[in-house]
Amino acid sequence: MDNQIKNWLIKYPSGVQTPKMSLICFPFAGGGTVNYARWRADLSEEIDLYAFNLPGRERFFSQPCLTDYHELIVNISTLIAKISNTPLVFFGHSFGGLTAYFTALELKKRNQIGPKHVFISARIPPSVEHQLKIADLDDEEFLATLIKRYQGIPKEILSNPELMSIFIPIIRQDFKLYEQYPELLTFYNEKPLNCGLTTLGFAEDSPKEELFYGWKKYTLGPYEHVQLPGGHFVCSDN
Repeated sequence: MDNQIKNWLIKYPSGVQTPKMSLICFPFAGGGTVNYARWRADLSEEIDLYAFNLPGRERFFSQPCLTDYHELIVNISTLIAKISNTPLVFFGHSFGGLTAYFTALELKKRNQIGPKHVFISARIPPSVEHQLKIADLDDEEFLATLIKRYQGIPKEILSNPELMSIFIPIIRQDFKLYEQYPELLTFYNEKPLNCGLTTLGFAEDSPKEELFYGWKKYTLGPYEHVQLPGGHFVCSDN
């Protein structure tokens, strides 16, 4: 494996020598490690926390963004497979929720140890996908669609042309990855997980609560949906 890829997975260690669990966090479109790193202070000292710093942002800002969603899944699955000392739990928000699902399927396909539980936040199941592709819209339409759909771009970014010139290409490329998901559904044959699955929805977000229950068929394990207050980016804001 390329040495740069090995550095994608960032560890925020627990306070004990033998942690009871590893929580693996998958970034939303345009996101990185920053939002999840804040969780360290509130997590049990018996939990190791991991988050992904993908190319094109944070410490790897100078590297080109990824272009192949399946290649991403394969590489991060290889990284996660090296964490063998504790049970795994996946958490993915929005785009990251779908990535968590496909990563669990890739590990299952390899007959490697997968997660005990997967949390998917603010992402309806792919079988009921109803949103139009937006990655190839011009900048004005792309930005307007992001604001309308997610209401989550910070005002300090929106009001700063220099920051916008950095932000838009990164999130656009992430959406180009995300919009490849139908090919991955075909590749993995929409197989169910064999672990517990919990979905999180938010009252002020656009997907209706009933849509989330479609995730139930994507696991052979127990399924639960939890509806919470707040908007699409409540997980990154808190």
